[in-house]
Amino acid sequence: MVASPALALKTVSGPDAGRLFPLEDVTFVGREPPCEIRLRDPQVASLHVRIGLRGGRYVLTDLTRTSLVKVNGFMVKSRPLALGDRVCIGDTVLEVVAASAEGSFQPAWEKSRTAMSARADSEAGQSADRAGTRVVTAGCEKVIGEGEIRGRAPERLTQTHAESRHDSLPRPETTTYRHAVARPERDRKKERWLSYAWLAVSVLILGGVIGGLQWRARTRAREVESAFREVETFEAAHPEEVEDILEQYRQLRRVAQTYHPTLEAPITQRIRELEQRREQNRLEFETLLHRLDAQALPLAAAGNYEEAQRVYEVADPGLRARVAKARQTVLTELQRQAEEQRQRKARWMEGENQAAREKALADRLRHTAERIVDALLAARYEEADRLVERIITDPELAAVQDAAIAVSAEIRSLREADQAIRAARKEKNPGDEPVVPDAETRSLVTHRAPTIQCIYALRRNDRLEAEDVLRNVAPQHLLREALLSRITLREGKGNR
Repeated sequence: MVASPALALKTVSGPDAGRLFPLEDVTFVGREPPCEIRLRDPQVASLHVRIGLRGGRYVLTDLTRTSLVKVNGFMVKSRPLALGDRVCIGDTVLEVVAASAEGSFQPAWEKSRTAMSARADSEAGQSADRAGTRVVTAGCEKVIGEGEIRGRAPERLTQTHAESRHDSLPRPETTTYRHAVARPERDRKKERWLSYAWLAVSVLILGGVIGGLQWRARTRAREVESAFREVETFEAAHPEEVEDILEQYRQLRRVAQTYHPTLEAPITQRIRELEQRREQNRLEFETLLHRLDAQALPLAAAGNYEEAQRVYEVADPGLRARVAKARQTVLTELQRQAEEQRQRKARWMEGENQAAREKALADRLRHTAERIVDALLAARYEEADRLVERIITDPELAAVQDAAIAVSAEIRSLREADQAIRAARKEKNPGDEPVVPDAETRSLVTHRAPTIQCIYALRRNDRLEAEDVLRNVAPQHLLREALLSRITLREGKGNR
C-alpha cells in the first residue's frame, strides 16, 4: 500500500469547496476522470496541472498554454509548493495543508480490506472460544477440549467417560459428539470461504487498479500525441514564432517523458531543429540590419530623414515589426529630425508666402498710389477720391488706413487751392484742365502741404523744384514713392 503523502490540497473556494485531496508522488489536477484530483470547475482544463515530488519537495507545473495558474497571486509555469500556499486554477482556489496523521486519506478499497480482516479475526476468536465443547449426558456434563476431540476416537471417548466416577450414568448419545466435532469444522470452512472471498475481492480491486492505471496511461499517451499534432499544426501556420513553438515543445517533452517515452525522441529532434533555425534566423536578421543601416545612414547624413525611415520599412510585416523593435532608437531619432525638418520647411514656406503676400500688397498699393498721383496731376479729383476710398475700405490694407485718410485730406486741400487760384484769376468758365499757379498766384500754394507743392511743380514740369519739395515729405507718406517715380519719369523724358 502506498504511504500517505506529507501534504494535501484543501479546496477553499469553487464548485468543490470543502473537499480535501492528498498529494502522491505524481498527482495530476484536471477535469477529466484520469486525473487524481478531478475538479468540477468548467474553467479547468482536462489536464491542467502536474504536481510531482522532486528533491523532497512538491513542484507544480502548468500543462496548458492559454489557461492561467496563480500561486499566491502570481502567475507561474513551474514552482515548488509549501505549506500555506494558495493555488488558483480557473475559479477554484486550493490551499496546501498538512496531511492528517490518522490516515484520513486511506483509500476506500484499503478500508474495506481492513474491515473484512477485522471481521474474520472476530469470527476466528469466536470459533476458538467454542473449541471447548460441552458433551451433555443424562444427568451430568463434561467439557471436552478440542485436542481431546481431535485426538481421541469416539470409542475411547466413551470408554474414558464410562470409567469415570459417574459409571452408573447412561452412555452419552452419539449425536451430541457429532455436533461438538462438526461445529469447529464449519467455522474452519467459513474462514476458508472468507479468505477465498477476500482474495477474490483483492484480485478484482488489484485488477481494477491496474486497469485504471493502464487506461490512464493510454489516455495520457493519446493526449500527448494530440498535443504534439497541435504544436505541429501551429508551427506550420506560424513558422516565425520560433520561441513560442520551442516553449510548447519543451513542455510537451516533459509530459512525454512520463506518459509517452517513444514520443520523446521526435520531440527532442524537433527542438534541435528549431534551435538551429533560430540561430540561422538570428544571423540572417543581423545581416539584414547591417544592410539597412548601410543604406539609411548616408541618407540621414544628407538630411533625407524620411527616406532613411522608409529604408527600414521592409515588405514582410512580421520582419518589419522585428526591425522596428531592434532599431527603435534609430527610428525615433530619424523621426524627430524629420519632424524638425518639416517644421523648418513650414516656417520657411510661411515666411516666403508672407513675403509674397506683402510684396503683392506693396505692388498693389504702389500701383494705386501712382494712379492717385496721375489723377491729381490731371485734376481728376473724383477718380483720386475713389482710389483713396478703396484703400481705406480694403481689409488687407488696414495698416495704411491712416495714411490714406491723410491723403484724402490733402486731395481736398489741393482742390481748394485750385479753386482759389481760379478765383484769383477770375476765370468765369473753369474747365477740366489742371491749374498751374503763376507768379501772382504762387503765394496761394506756398503754405500748403509739401505733396501739394510737389504736384504743382510737376504740373509746371519743374523737376528741380519738385525734388526740393519732396525732401520735406515724410518717408512713410503714401504718395512719396509715386511722386518720386513721376519725377524720375519726367527726368527721363527731359533727357530724351
